[in-house]
Amino acid sequence: MEMNKIRLLRAILYAVGFYHMIAAIVHFFGITLFPFYHASLYSPYHDTLIAMAAVFISLIFFVVAKNPIKYIQMLHALLLMGAIGIVTNIWILRSFNFTSLGASEKYLQTWIELSALSLVTLVVALLIPKKKSL
Repeated sequence: MEMNKIRLLRAILYAVGFYHMIAAIVHFFGITLFPFYHASLYSPYHDTLIAMAAVFISLIFFVVAKNPIKYIQMLHALLLMGAIGIVTNIWILRSFNFTSLGASEKYLQTWIELSALSLVTLVVALLIPKKKSL
């Protein structure tokens, strides 16, 4: 049973890494691909930085996915990153008027991102190896 949980955890971590790699590509090239990005919001400087950060995050997920037990401390850091992302998305939804910013499509996108991030963070937290199995 524990091995199946590790396999599922690894698959999820690889999927999240792949998600961030796609996000990097669409940000870098300014490609509209919902829910990742809408080209009308393209800003070359900022989107290049976002793309670079997304590549770095992908690499972290890929390394941890290779051996979640060996990189358990980094897995805990990824959970903390997920929690911070959840809180930040909630704050964004409560604080910004997307329509007045000329980006009304970002409201739904932020909700989708928040929902997906919450689900992935919860599932990873449930699948994380326990100390006794290390």
